[in-house]
Amino acid sequence: SLDGEDLTFVVKDDVIVDTQTGSEWNILGQAVAGELDGRSLTPVVHANHFWFAWQAFFPNSEIRTADNING
Repeated sequence: SLDGEDLTFVVKDDVIVDTQTGSEWNILGQAVAGELDGRSLTPVVHANHFWFAWQAFFPNSEIRTADNING
């Protein structure tokens, strides 16, 4: 959520977009275009996973870093 409003995200033409405002987001949770440009989502704590186990179930997964978020 952002300011108490839940956002729903979809991927359109390889871009993450929220359905509420149409703003575009990067993989780091930063709005990069649209009404929410410049805003950031608060990270959610998640479980740690072993890459080899994840990759066995999702073989097309890729690891992204801040240096290669655009592929």
